Amino acid sequence: MSSRTPPITTPALVALVDQANFLRNTQHRPPADVFDDLNAYYHLVEDAVTAAVGLTIKFLGDAALIFFPEDLADAGVIALLQLKTGAVAWFRQRTIATIPHVMLTSVRPQRHSNA
Repeated sequence: MSSRTPPITTPALVALVDQANFLRNTQHRPPADVFDDLNAYYHLVEDAVTAAVGLTIKFLGDAALIFFPEDLADAGVIALLQLKTGAVAWFRQRTIATIPHVMLTSVRPQRHSNA
């Protein structure tokens, strides 16, 4: 008998936010500085996402995987656009030459017949 919870499928907005050329433009900096900048950037992302009642699923390096339920998709798009604008200013203030890329997709569960 399995105790695993079955997966849940729901329509949603899923986004990936990634910083172009982050590694190339930070490799000359001390690792502790890069770590501190990434940690602060994670807070910037998390604050923007949670303010729009979204969920940051995971960070990987300078990228973030973000989820908004279908009923909050419009608020999610607005939050992601604001995040992009805020991240540009934030990185510029720290003299890190990078451009945030925001990739969006709408996820709609497919209905499968058991035929």
